[in-house]
Amino acid sequence: MRRRRHRALKICYILKSSAVTWKLCRQFTDNDTRRACVLKGPYYKPCWGTHLTSVTRERMKKPKPLPVRVVKVVKQKPAVAPKPRPVVKNPTPVVKRIPEPTGPPPQPLKDKRPPKPSLNAAWVHGFYKWNGAAWYWFHGFWRVPQKDILARKTQKAPKLPPPPRVELTTPPPYPGAVYTKGYWMWSGGRFIWIPGRWALPRGLQYRWQPPRWQRTPHGIYFVPGGWVPR
Repeated sequence: MRRRRHRALKICYILKSSAVTWKLCRQFTDNDTRRACVLKGPYYKPCWGTHLTSVTRERMKKPKPLPVRVVKVVKQKPAVAPKPRPVVKNPTPVVKRIPEPTGPPPQPLKDKRPPKPSLNAAWVHGFYKWNGAAWYWFHGFWRVPQKDILARKTQKAPKLPPPPRVELTTPPPYPGAVYTKGYWMWSGGRFIWIPGRWALPRGLQYRWQPPRWQRTPHGIYFVPGGWVPR
């Protein structure tokens, strides 16, 4: 005996109202029940409204129309290519000239020499330099040879120095001048503060390395500052 397919016993109704469309479907198991429900119509609740498991209601909404976008076409002016600039080969750099001094520099000043930082350090005397408005005196300093640093012939202290002092600097007296900060120097059984000064660098490829005290297995030695490559 061939089984009946349940697909052929499915009945659907399309119920329309002013705003909503409903779809009402039911799957029947026998033809007698199907004929009775069809004769009663879709509004017969005992047939269509009590079988919630077999009745499917789907609300079908009408799709909203897409908004219409108004595109405004703006006419653009034709682009004009810029005029090429003339190429200058090997342009001459513009150098700002410093006014000539109005007279000779004053008499050299006598600098107060700070304590000697190493055994073979040599004193470099100060000098005057014209900055375009006046003569400025660059103070002298001790030049420590590299062999004294390597041989530990610089000043030796029994302890580390105090924190550095806060100094008030003046405007640079000359374009490119570098301010070398002050430092502590050991002399006569105590630390003496050496104030900072303005100095002229050796060149743009050099930078100033400030002096410091370095602790070693042999003691605490002074390492002087100097100009080192960048």
